[in-house]
Amino acid sequence: MLVIYIAALVIGAGMLLVQAVMGHDADADGDSDGDSDLLFLSPRFWTFLALAFGISGLLLTLFHLASSMVVLAIASGAGVASGAFAALVLRALKRGQVSSGSSEHEAIGRIGEVLVPLEKGRIGKVRVALRGQTLDLMAMGGDQPLALGARVVIEDIEGGIARVSRAPDEIA
Repeated sequence: MLVIYIAALVIGAGMLLVQAVMGHDADADGDSDGDSDLLFLSPRFWTFLALAFGISGLLLTLFHLASSMVVLAIASGAGVASGAFAALVLRALKRGQVSSGSSEHEAIGRIGEVLVPLEKGRIGKVRVALRGQTLDLMAMGGDQPLALGARVVIEDIEGGIARVSRAPDEIA
């Protein structure tokens, strides 16, 4: 059985190395729609099953901690549990990807501050706070100039340039 555990460990480590070096396509696990209940179709499942089966079987056998049948049962359980856990966690992470970055279009309607003064027909710069981050945008004002530090409302964004106007005193 020792040879089987070593082979499983080598195969699992090899699969992990290949996935790390070549990258892993997010949909290559047979789960293209994200709703499949068949974990055993995932290469991640088999990779982690082989790793856990191999390492636990090898260590239990080398240290003579149990009989060969008990080692086989423990290694099999560890392999299946590890494979299922890894596949489920990675699937959940793939489904729940969240971007912490802010899109410039989220700035529309927000209050910002002038960083580079805005004059009629000239581009300046404004800063807006979004999701705990600051976003600096190129901006154009209306007919009236807007000085450094002036509070503005982002009205629209076209071509990466924000159209702004002075924020009313009530909300500035």
